[in-house]
Amino acid sequence: MKFNTTSPYTRANEETKHDIYAQESKVASWSDYPFVAVYINEPFQVLCDAAAISQHWLVTAGSCLSRQHRTGFTSDGRSAYVTYCGAAWRQPERIAYVKYTLVHPKYNPRVRSRQFVYNIGLIQVVGSLMSACPGWAPITLMSHHFTSLDGSTASAVGWGLDRYAAKYPDAEIPTHPLMVYKGSIHSDHCPGNVGYYEAKKVETLNVIKNVYCLSLPPYKKEETDPVHGSLLLIGGKLIALYLQEERRGWGEQSAQYTAVWQLIPWVLEVAREPEDIDAFTADI
Repeated sequence: MKFNTTSPYTRANEETKHDIYAQESKVASWSDYPFVAVYINEPFQVLCDAAAISQHWLVTAGSCLSRQHRTGFTSDGRSAYVTYCGAAWRQPERIAYVKYTLVHPKYNPRVRSRQFVYNIGLIQVVGSLMSACPGWAPITLMSHHFTSLDGSTASAVGWGLDRYAAKYPDAEIPTHPLMVYKGSIHSDHCPGNVGYYEAKKVETLNVIKNVYCLSLPPYKKEETDPVHGSLLLIGGKLIALYLQEERRGWGEQSAQYTAVWQLIPWVLEVAREPEDIDAFTADI
């Protein structure tokens, strides 16, 4: 089965769905988030929200990218590509073919401490993102630990595609446009999340410093669940990448995002542009 990236996009039908949860998530303009893209690997049936950090490199969640490989570089050829330059990922304005992808070598979905700390992956494209899309711009990575107070607001931007594994048939994969969800975040606790507290017992310091929890309403069903993208932003800077969540129809709950600040040295080492080693932007 291949993802149908050329399926017709019916805005009227999608807007009807969005009305249900308009107060939680809203349709976003790509020009407001010109770094946002979608990574697609058809053979492995992998879809990931991604963010461009330089002309040839994008970051994405290791929890999503690891579905196609566990360690090391993977040559993707023309079976993997990035769609960008527009809000409708199934009808992209531009496509950039992928040269290779890499998940952080210490990320391991079976080891909870590594899952929380090293949840990041990199994507290198063949051509320049800027040359094909005049409105393109990279995102700045937040390079320090953001200690949030209860009530601090963050924006989850993207299509929320990381939540859909290969088990979902093509018909169930969302077709909605780019969305933004604004909610409160926490860095010292994770409302309604059992897995977070279990991990915190094992490695308190790493979990607190590397995980941000975005508050969500009780889960009812996919049609009414707010679309919370995989890219967590504060002040226009990328602060964290989507990891996981626990869905329940009662009580408090939240989605977990892995902070990028401690992973920037690895990104600097790997994501090198041809003419400038430090080509991507970090907020120092």
